[in-house]
Amino acid sequence: MNSTMKPLLIVVAIVLAGFTLRAFAPETPPMNSESEGDCAVDERSDCPERCLTEHNCCIKSCNWVKPNAKSACIKHCKSSLQKCYEECDKKPAAVPRSAAFKMLEQQGDAKAGPAFHRFKVGDFTITALHDGGWDYPPGFLLGELAGEAEMQNRYGLEGENPTIWSPYTVLFVDTGTNKVLLDTGAGKKPFVPSAGKMFGSMKLAGIAPADVDTVVITHAHPDHIAGVMDESGNLIFSNAMY
Repeated sequence: MNSTMKPLLIVVAIVLAGFTLRAFAPETPPMNSESEGDCAVDERSDCPERCLTEHNCCIKSCNWVKPNAKSACIKHCKSSLQKCYEECDKKPAAVPRSAAFKMLEQQGDAKAGPAFHRFKVGDFTITALHDGGWDYPPGFLLGELAGEAEMQNRYGLEGENPTIWSPYTVLFVDTGTNKVLLDTGAGKKPFVPSAGKMFGSMKLAGIAPADVDTVVITHAHPDHIAGVMDESGNLIFSNAMY
């Protein structure tokens, strides 16, 4: 074999090896350590949530396939999600999410708590303050998806006028230097009677309005800004920087 033929044969061998690897590539998308960490499924979650977690994991894994195989990978993930949902439909229905939220809310009211939950994030102490909630029309939260069977099953949308219970939560962050309130809740005279419980939750948690030195407003919806002022128009968190 002369010297000019050897490089040509090497190139041919590499090309054939590539075609062979592609032909025998597994259907399941490849995983890396980062993707595997995102695939942890909480067994306490309901069936559709588990399907969605697995689907998101599958979609992330498609970032690790070759560009010309990405479309097929995503198609495989969507097909698997549909099959998973179909399996969920065959299983006995658990307590609908909206009903579960409602039960937690009623339990909290009956016992005057738990109106707050305190936990640590690094050196910060976070207090989640319960501010009630509201029964939303499904279309308000889900838009056109509200009419789909999968969404109706997930949120327990039954009857002529179904609703989705959405709890309101305000976060109080003690950084060790500052005491920060993220939003101010639905206020002392809320727009719906099922909201406006933040100040009672603060009292239960041992937090006074005067303790707050920083208020951060995320956006100007009534359940986020109505607790800024009292009925006379005075700042409730008068010691705070906004």
